Amino acid sequence: MRRVVRVCLVVAALSATIVGAAGDSPLTQAVKSGDAAAVRALLAAKADVNIAAGDGSTPLLWAVHNSDIDIARALIAAKADVNAANKFGVTPLLDASRTGDAAMMALLLKSGADPGRAHPEGETPLMAAARAGNVPAVKLLLEHKVDVNAAESIQKTTALMWAAGEGHADVVDLLMKAGADPNRQGHVTALTERSGNSDHPTGGFTALMWAARNGEEATVERLAAGGANLNLKNGDNASGMMIAIYNDRFDMAAKLVALGADVNDGSLYVAVEMRESTTDQFAFDGSRLRPNHPNTLTALDLIKLLLEKGADPNKSFAGQFHSFSMPNSDRFDNTPFYRAAITADVEALKLMVAHGANLEQSPATLPAGPPAEPGTAGGGRGRGNPNAGKTPAMAAISGGRGPQMTGGPGYIRSGAIPYREPGSR
Repeated sequence: MRRVVRVCLVVAALSATIVGAAGDSPLTQAVKSGDAAAVRALLAAKADVNIAAGDGSTPLLWAVHNSDIDIARALIAAKADVNAANKFGVTPLLDASRTGDAAMMALLLKSGADPGRAHPEGETPLMAAARAGNVPAVKLLLEHKVDVNAAESIQKTTALMWAAGEGHADVVDLLMKAGADPNRQGHVTALTERSGNSDHPTGGFTALMWAARNGEEATVERLAAGGANLNLKNGDNASGMMIAIYNDRFDMAAKLVALGADVNDGSLYVAVEMRESTTDQFAFDGSRLRPNHPNTLTALDLIKLLLEKGADPNKSFAGQFHSFSMPNSDRFDNTPFYRAAITADVEALKLMVAHGANLEQSPATLPAGPPAEPGTAGGGRGRGNPNAGKTPAMAAISGGRGPQMTGGPGYIRSGAIPYREPGSR
């Protein structure tokens, strides 16, 4: 009798609750607060189990979000729609997958959740679980025969790329065994217009490029063992090794060399470029410092390693790297040896001379192309190559000017140049 009275009082109290700012029903409020007794009482009183809040979230979605499996079971038993998405396109299964909640996912799948239903922008439960790094959750979805190579609709990235970027090596193994393509590349943008203080990535990353950029060595090893092509290039003509170097991952670059990456892909040029980095080197828009990760190798060590493995100091590399995080990088259009001459980097020059550097080679005279993008640095477009016809010795004579200024405090630097690596420049 007491229990009946208590239930009636709970139902009456919750029914009389003032609707919150989000328009939550009494059932949603009870689910949010984790009050299982109130939830069961309301369900027994025939409360609408699929009533949606202002953002479209159902009580079941809130139970999943709170990882409250007991309340989720009660709602499902009361015929909650396991596939109902909120106004942002998030279903209960997608929400559970994002946190790798395998137990909740199993409940939802057993109750009829669609494992292949994607977010409106293409995110699948498999992508979400792969990024979360939960092996049981990923296994569960693969057992339901989801498309392991499905790509989201904006950047065309896959579950393997999401797992690789986070360094989830075991998930990477699992996905490749299920048929994930390690050489799939993301979308390459058709947009070309950029400004001095804004940028956007060109795209074309593989799973290995994501892992290399983030310094995930174990993941890179697994990808290589699974057939990843170490030498693919992205939309900026950069390989995984070049991306690693430019992001101050010198040890990762050495790992890629050991795995058999092509040392003549442009990596030597990028290593020379990074050798000249400073502690106050900002992005060109002045928003943040360039990456500075702990490495056992210095850039000079990496230059030596690449040369010893056969990198050609006379091979020219032309290009420019683009990203959201480091807008408007330097434009490359020289040989590694000539780049070292521009900053009169004696140690780097000595290493390359010992490995056959051409002391007289000058940059090629390039035809004037389309107008240079505002805010970009270096030659090779618009006016052609400004260093054309100059020998390395001519470039070295003015090397004492130091590295070009970038954004932020670098614009007003005074005194000694704070190079990250010591040397005679």
